[in-house]
Amino acid sequence: MKRNFFMLIVIFVLGICLLSGGCDKVESRQINEWKDLLKLSPEMRNSSLQEKGQGGSRQDRSAVESITITLYYPDAKGKRLVAEERNIEKVEGIARATIEELLKGSSQADHKNVFPRGTRLLDINIKEDGTCIIDLSQEVSRATTEQQERWMVESIVKSLSAFPTIQQVSFRVEGKEVETLAGFYSFGPMVKVGQ
Repeated sequence: MKRNFFMLIVIFVLGICLLSGGCDKVESRQINEWKDLLKLSPEMRNSSLQEKGQGGSRQDRSAVESITITLYYPDAKGKRLVAEERNIEKVEGIARATIEELLKGSSQADHKNVFPRGTRLLDINIKEDGTCIIDLSQEVSRATTEQQERWMVESIVKSLSAFPTIQQVSFRVEGKEVETLAGFYSFGPMVKVGQ
């Protein structure tokens, strides 16, 4: 009798463990995808939904999901920032992926690359108050003019403006807070997004 009771308890505990351990994996992944979409601007959300298909059909699991981002570079004459759309793999840290793509430089001949060769994103952190902290490598300080430095700051800030959770940007170089990237253009402790 004791043995049957013990076996019943073991089966019950194993059943609970099996049921609670793995039933919500797909659902939580789908919820996270929707949360990511809600954080994106309407333009990025629409392009991402179109890539998934309007009918809601199941995607091939082997296919890599991509998202369209908008990066900003100076035009060839250096008069204004112009948009350049790029498809990248959809990842959890989409803001990080956006800045890394920006630092790679423009793929279009009529856009200028403004970041000095070798400039890398060391870290990016988005705080609850909407502050995005961008930490760049020391190569960014190789900018040679005030205009180049201004374009670097503005292209980062404008490229991040697609994310409604980001309200302002703070810059660091090699982990140190800065108010200028190369000593030419002082932007203060924070740069407001959308200005």
